[in-house]
Amino acid sequence: MKKIGLLSLALVLALGTLGVAYAMWFDTLEIDGTISTGSLEIIFASQYDNDPATGADDPCEAGSWNISSGTPVWDGGRYTKDYASIASTFEDEFATISVNNAYPSYWGSVIWDVKNVGLIPVKFWSVNLTELSKGNSEWPVNVELVIGTRYYVDADTQNVDTTLDPGDDFSFILSCLNCCQIDPYNPTEDLGYIDVTVHLEQDAEQKTLYDFTLKYLFCQWNEGLPCPPGVPV
Repeated sequence: MKKIGLLSLALVLALGTLGVAYAMWFDTLEIDGTISTGSLEIIFASQYDNDPATGADDPCEAGSWNISSGTPVWDGGRYTKDYASIASTFEDEFATISVNNAYPSYWGSVIWDVKNVGLIPVKFWSVNLTELSKGNSEWPVNVELVIGTRYYVDADTQNVDTTLDPGDDFSFILSCLNCCQIDPYNPTEDLGYIDVTVHLEQDAEQKTLYDFTLKYLFCQWNEGLPCPPGVPV
């Protein structure tokens, strides 16, 4: 009887322990969390150029853009004649540059405000030449470009490289200012600036319209790669 009593007590204790384990196993702690993602959106806002269709003599050198006042101002020498002009259009991440009535040794330059209208900071990632045209002919290209490098274009062979060769029609240079981090747009600050300077080479053809299209990409500011070469930090 004593053994039976001890066995019964052990069984009761075992079941009691099982009951505690059973209760603990089904005890839960619930935590609710909410994540709201930001947005990445860059736009070209305003376009400026150093040679409008009327009202300014043609530029005779590359010059430079001064952005200290918030409104870009071009500094450089000019011829004493006004024949050519340069302009640009932009849509989404694409910008097209057109030079009209130009001649060898003409320098035209355009610059754009770059606004961050998203909710997170962004930085410049890359730029590609995507299209060239000469007169009524146009063709797609895909050339990744480096900021600060001068590129030469032969429109007849669709060749783009960094050396001046016979047959090259024009060259261009890209710059990017304040583009390593552009914070969500503030009306008085936090603007990036992208400019393109075009030079007509000696083999450019008369009575010919040249234009080309660039595609710019921006990414969130903390992506792993540093700013590309030529982009000021």
